[in-house]
Amino acid sequence: MLLTLPMFAAGNGTEATPYTVAEAIAQNNSGAEAWVVGYIVGWYDYNSNSALVTTLDGEVAATNIALADNASETTAANTLAIQLPAGDLRTALNLKDNPANLGKKVAIKGKLIKYFGICGLKECNGYKLDGTTGGGGGETPVTPPSPTSFYTVAEAIAQNNSGAEAWVVGYIVGWYDYNSNSALVTTLDGEVAATNIALADNASETTAANTLAIQLPAGDLRTALNLKDNPANLGKKVAIKGKLIKYFGICGLKECTEFNLDGTPGTGGETPVTPPATDNEANPYTCTETIALGNPGNEAWIRGYIIGWYDYNNNSTLCLGAEGSGMVNTNIALADNASETVKDNTVAVQLPNGEVRTALNLIDHPENVGKYVALKGKLVKYFGITGLKDVSAYKLDYTNAITEITRREETIAYDLQGRRVAQPTNGIFIINGRKVLVK
Repeated sequence: MLLTLPMFAAGNGTEATPYTVAEAIAQNNSGAEAWVVGYIVGWYDYNSNSALVTTLDGEVAATNIALADNASETTAANTLAIQLPAGDLRTALNLKDNPANLGKKVAIKGKLIKYFGICGLKECNGYKLDGTTGGGGGETPVTPPSPTSFYTVAEAIAQNNSGAEAWVVGYIVGWYDYNSNSALVTTLDGEVAATNIALADNASETTAANTLAIQLPAGDLRTALNLKDNPANLGKKVAIKGKLIKYFGICGLKECTEFNLDGTPGTGGETPVTPPATDNEANPYTCTETIALGNPGNEAWIRGYIIGWYDYNNNSTLCLGAEGSGMVNTNIALADNASETVKDNTVAVQLPNGEVRTALNLIDHPENVGKYVALKGKLVKYFGITGLKDVSAYKLDYTNAITEITRREETIAYDLQGRRVAQPTNGIFIINGRKVLVK
């Protein structure tokens, strides 16, 4: 005999008449709060591209369940992804601790928000299971009051980059190399980045998807935690407070403000520095100053020597000069020193189509190498390092513009005949690549 499972009556999202899963999906993640009724058909595995899992074999996540109108549903698109906040609701409904819940009918109250890339229910605060009514009991997500109350890395990942502020605890297992497609690196060989670390629940973790990418803001927090200066931190357990925001394409923690390492609490630093709103045409940032800002997205003027370009066909390698078979006209590299060779000391400048690209690109103007230039654009990451995009203005060859200044310390000065001058006095000199009127 064919057994047909009962269909739910049409609902309106109230407790008395909850939405079916199909009706909830039709709301298209509206953000509204509603009751939804359905069968618990499984859970989603964030370690396997958020796949729907309808069995309880292996390690089952306790932070989510899948709801469907049909108890035998196996297609993720026909399910509603339910985020289980820490507390009574998770305790009662999760399949890790309650395997008998698989196949049971449940009604849940929460907000219709995308989760695991499909229609979902978050910030749940009420449920009805087996005739039992429960409150949320769920802090959604929890903002722990101190380093003694925190998410594990797995729990933080399950928050799916919610943007909430939280404490997370885990082991420092490595760092991410933005020069190698943001790969997780679990060794300290070669040049180690000081701007990030990788956190995991297991000190021997090597899979990036099981880690949380931690952005280290400039200041005390970076000084204390980065692996470049503190290699002994590898393998240590740490608690960090920040915002759950995607980083390096995976779940991450940004805007970190506090940490606890080896039982020693500490605070962050500048997270990150936000430059003044003015465009600073009269006093552009140097490349060093620009790098220190940490890509805040603001518009600003910067200055430096054009030293080369970046090859996006070869891991975004810094290429010096105006040579190479793969040279492009879409970017240039800027540095404070005309002889700079270290990529991390440069600012990657994207040349937009139009006048800026026509004037500055090195394919058409190889003579621009070594010239001093000022550019106005947005301080945005490019080629994995500090960058300038949306460039809207430029000043090329500062030696063709006389800058009137009062006396200050200079390092390299020449007169107009090209002779080195130890102590320039009244007149026009070439100082650090600029034509300067010294009074």
